[in-house]
Amino acid sequence: MKININKEESSEKLGVMQLLGLSKPTKCWEIHAYFELNDEERAILNKHPEIKKDQAFPYRYRGTDLSPSVGAFTDPSSKGKGMRLVAHTLNDLNLLVGQINGVAEGLKKHLNGLSSASGSSSTVTEI
Repeated sequence: MKININKEESSEKLGVMQLLGLSKPTKCWEIHAYFELNDEERAILNKHPEIKKDQAFPYRYRGTDLSPSVGAFTDPSSKGKGMRLVAHTLNDLNLLVGQINGVAEGLKKHLNGLSSASGSSSTVTEI
């Protein structure tokens, strides 16, 4: 499994004053995270689709619960861009990156456990 985390500095308009152009946009970071699974990992995940529905970690954006599922990070149709998250402080950025890495490690262990329970296998870990 390869973990792809792309961080870009960005800005967004928050609040009425910014929407009216009376104040500057707020600095933030956009994070796009995607887990590239090898063929064996993808086959195990497809064999156990309930794993994709598991909540990865709690995440709120503008007061709305947008907690991503494991499937949001492994969806091949996202064309490698992955799940988009936003951090407004460096502390939030570091916290989100740590949570993403934790989810990837947990998923890798879970998939390896399912693989070894079903027979012999060999995988290369690129974490």
